[in-house]
Amino acid sequence: MVFLLGMAITSGCGKAAEQTVISQTGEQREVKLPNGADVILNAQSSLAFSSSTWNVKPEMELDGEAFFKVPKNKRFFIKTQQGQLEAVYGNFNVYARGELLEVQCVKGRVQVISPESSEKVLLANSEQVSVQNGWMQERRGLSYSPAWFNGQSVFRDAPLSRVLGEIGRQYSKVVVEADSLNGNFTGKFDHKNLDRALAAVCSKAGLKYSVNGDTVRVRR
Repeated sequence: MVFLLGMAITSGCGKAAEQTVISQTGEQREVKLPNGADVILNAQSSLAFSSSTWNVKPEMELDGEAFFKVPKNKRFFIKTQQGQLEAVYGNFNVYARGELLEVQCVKGRVQVISPESSEKVLLANSEQVSVQNGWMQERRGLSYSPAWFNGQSVFRDAPLSRVLGEIGRQYSKVVVEADSLNGNFTGKFDHKNLDRALAAVCSKAGLKYSVNGDTVRVRR
C-alpha cells in the first residue's frame, strides 16, 4: 500500500491547514489522523480534515469507502453526503457512494446518524446498518468482514451495478452495461487478475463480458 497525504494550505487570516487525501482507481492509501486513528482508503475515495482545529472540532469528511482503526478515547465525527457517524473505538468499514451509506462494525462501537431525521443507531461487534436515500433501511448481524484492503472484494446480496462498479474501480476500467442488468450478487472477486474477477462475477450472474483496452462491456 501507499502512504500519501496531499496537503492544501490556506494562508492568512488565521485559516487552518486542510489535509485532503485522494485515492485513484486501482489503488489504496493509508492515512493517520491527528488523534492516532488509522484509515485505509479504498480505490477512488477521498477524505479531508484539519489538523490545526482537530482538538476543538474533531471531524473529517469522507466520500467513497474506508476502513477505520480507532483507539479507545479517540472519538471523532465522520461526515458523508449520506449521513454522519461518530467513531467511538474499534475497527469498522464505511461505504458512502451514491445514495447509500453502509457501515460494518467488525469490533468496537460506532454510531450512525441519519441525515433526514434524529434517528441513530449504535453499532457493536459484528453489526451493520445501511442508510438509503436518507433513511435507515436495515440493521442485521455482520455476515462477512470487509476484505478489500487485503485484495478481495466481498458482497452479500449487492446490486450487480455496485459489484461491476467496484471491478472498474479496482482495475482502472470503464465498465459499460450493454443491457439493463437487474439482480443482486453474493460472492467475491480478487484484485490480482481482471479476467478471473470478471469470470467470478459474470459466470455466477449469467452474464457475458468482453474487454477492449480500458473498456469492459457486460451484457446478458
